[in-house]
Amino acid sequence: MKPILRILAAGTLGITLGALSCVKNTSPAGPFSLPPTTPANYLSQWGTIGTGNGQFENPEGIAVNSSGTTVYVVDGSNNKIQAFDNSGLFLNQWGGYGTGNGLFGYNVMGIAVNNAGSTVYVTDQGNHRVQAFSGTGVYLGQWGSMGNGNGQFTYPSGIAVNSSGTTVYVADSLNGRIEAFDGVGNYLSQWGTIGGGNGQFYSPQGIAVNNTGTTVYVVDSSAERVEAFDGSGAYLTQWGAYGSGNGKFYSPQGIAVNEAVTAVYVVDSGNNRVQVFDGSGNYLAQWGIFGSWDGMFKRPAFIAADFSGNLYVTDRGNNRVEKFGPFP
Repeated sequence: MKPILRILAAGTLGITLGALSCVKNTSPAGPFSLPPTTPANYLSQWGTIGTGNGQFENPEGIAVNSSGTTVYVVDGSNNKIQAFDNSGLFLNQWGGYGTGNGLFGYNVMGIAVNNAGSTVYVTDQGNHRVQAFSGTGVYLGQWGSMGNGNGQFTYPSGIAVNSSGTTVYVADSLNGRIEAFDGVGNYLSQWGTIGGGNGQFYSPQGIAVNNTGTTVYVVDSSAERVEAFDGSGAYLTQWGAYGSGNGKFYSPQGIAVNEAVTAVYVVDSGNNRVQVFDGSGNYLAQWGIFGSWDGMFKRPAFIAADFSGNLYVTDRGNNRVEKFGPFP
């Protein structure tokens, strides 16, 4: 009896032999399953694993200039910064492994760019410092050394700059605090100690500041929460707890503020999703599940928002950047 090959759906083959029908799914999601629904706000992606231009090994921090024309990505394990246009076209890169000016130690982590687009700040975690570059990667300066004194760091993580460019906030991860500097690295102030109380941190990671500079949001990853402060470090509120339900977290990391829709986006890394809150921490929505299809994540790390409301997420386990439209 001659078998009849039928195409049933994208990624699915059907074979009919007499009265017997067999279905084989050829998609990478696994046998006998169809691709999941792509999130409605998914737009595009770029990147594969590797060391070449436009490739990544464990992408971490991400930032977008104020005009939305350039996206900067920390290529963590390749010890470099890569710059792209907002469609993912490679523009340039800089860095390399080392301790000299413009080089990075292991675990390059956070990145931020001022509104003028003139300065890109990078937390060089392995060298316990912040380095500053022009928008095209020219080395400008640095500050910090290993320690717990004013202006020192122990594995700094997230970094953010206010809209006027006058204050740079750095999450000093293992010292359990936030340090504030002016735009060229002069120490201004700090807040936080190690602990689980209001205004304390176990492991501050992502940090973001709203457009008016009145609220600074900090992801305390090991405490599974987000804390909010005013621009001088006075405690305002917090939200989150360990879990997988709405508004709960499992190893959250990155955070961004989208002024266009007054939303705070938190990368809930362990739950492979992005959760959305209002500025006071009220849960609004979420998207993402574990996987490699469009709009899915494997250990997502950081997030950035442009002034049009578009969102860029470093999908660390898939070695790519995913771009989403405004949400919700």
